[in-house]
Amino acid sequence: MIIKNFISSLCKLTLSVILNKKKIILFTGTDFNSFNENSKYLYLYLSRFKKYTPVWITTNKEIFDYLKKRNLEVIYKKGLLSIIYYLGSDVLVGTGENFPIKSFLLPNNCIKLNLRHGYGPRSNGLSFKIVKNKITKIQDNGASYKSKLSQWDYINYTNKKISKILGKKFDVPDKKRVIFGFPRCYQYSDKKKNNIRGKYKKYLNKLGFDINKKFLLYAPTWRLNNRNLPIRSLKGFSFDKFNKFLKSNNYFLLINTHYHTKTKIKNYSNIFFLKRDYLFDINTLLPEIDLLITDYSSIATDFLLLKKKIIHVLPDHDEYVKNTKLLTDLDQVNCGPIIKDYKELIKNLNNMIFIKNKKIKKYINYYVQSNKMNYSSIYKFLNKII
Repeated sequence: MIIKNFISSLCKLTLSVILNKKKIILFTGTDFNSFNENSKYLYLYLSRFKKYTPVWITTNKEIFDYLKKRNLEVIYKKGLLSIIYYLGSDVLVGTGENFPIKSFLLPNNCIKLNLRHGYGPRSNGLSFKIVKNKITKIQDNGASYKSKLSQWDYINYTNKKISKILGKKFDVPDKKRVIFGFPRCYQYSDKKKNNIRGKYKKYLNKLGFDINKKFLLYAPTWRLNNRNLPIRSLKGFSFDKFNKFLKSNNYFLLINTHYHTKTKIKNYSNIFFLKRDYLFDINTLLPEIDLLITDYSSIATDFLLLKKKIIHVLPDHDEYVKNTKLLTDLDQVNCGPIIKDYKELIKNLNNMIFIKNKKIKKYINYYVQSNKMNYSSIYKFLNKII
C-alpha cells in the first residue's frame, strides 16, 4: 500500500505540474465503446469549469476524435498515459453495477460514484453473466449484484422512496446513498424548451425524417436470450398490418432495442429501426417523440417527465416475470394502458392525450425524480468530497 500511495502521488504530481491538470474525475458510459448515459451529461457539465479536469475513457477512435475536436479531455482505456490518469485520479464516475476500472489501478483514496443506469419495475437486482453474447441468470438471490454495488462509495437514486427501498434491498448503507436524480433528465425541466423541441424536431429532421408526422417510439427492454421483438407476439399483430395503419394516420414508428437485443425486420415505409452509432443518445430524441410504446424498461421513467402518453405492450408478461421478476408489477404501478391485443393498441394510438391516473401517480411517486433537480447538488457534493 505504501508503494502504491507513492506511485499515486507521483502520478498526481505529473498531472498537476507537468500536464497542468486540476482534480481528475474519470467518466465511463454504458461501456467503453459508447458516449452516453448520465455520466456523459455530468462530464459535459463539469467540462465548463476550470476547477476540475473531467476525463472520458473510451476504446473507440470515433468518440476519441469527436471529443478531442471539441477540446474535451479524453483518454483511451489502455496506455501508459491512461495509467497515469487512473493512478492520479480523484473521482471515478460510472453508471452500471460492474466496476469499470481495476481497483489496483486507482488510488486508495479515489472516490467511486455510481450515477446508475435507470430505475423502473426491472430494478430487481438479479445477477447475470454474459458469455459470448449469451445471458445467463445466476441463481444466487442477487448476491453477485450486491457484491458489485458494494465496490462503489456512493450510489445515486432518483428520490427518497426508491433510495430507501433499493438501499435496504441491496444492503447499501445510508452513508453511501445520494439523491441526485439523473443528469440525462435535467434537460426535461424546461417545459417551454421541450415544447419547442417537440414542435421543430431538429434531431429527427437531421436524420432525414418528415417532421410533419407523428412519431411513436417502440423501446422494449431485453429478454433472456430472446431476440424477437415482443410486439410481434401481440394477439392479432403483424408489421404489414401495423404499417398500413401508421401510413394512413401519418405516423412513423421508430424502434430502439436494448443493446443486448439483436433482431431485424424487413423494411417498411413507416417503420424504422433507429441507427445507433457510437454517439447515439436516446435522451436527445425523447422530447421529439409524441408517444412511447414500451414494457418494463426504465425509459418510461424518463419519458414521464415530459408528460406524454406511454403504452405498455406485455404479450409475454407471465414468462417475463418468471424469468426476470419485477420490483413492482405493472398491474399495480404503471405509466399508462396495458395492451393485451392489436385492437387495444390501435384504439390507444387514436388518442395520444396523456391522462394521469392513480396508478401513474403511484409510479411517479415510486420511481420518478423531481423536475426541479439540477447539476448544482452534484457540483456541491463534489466540492465537499474532493
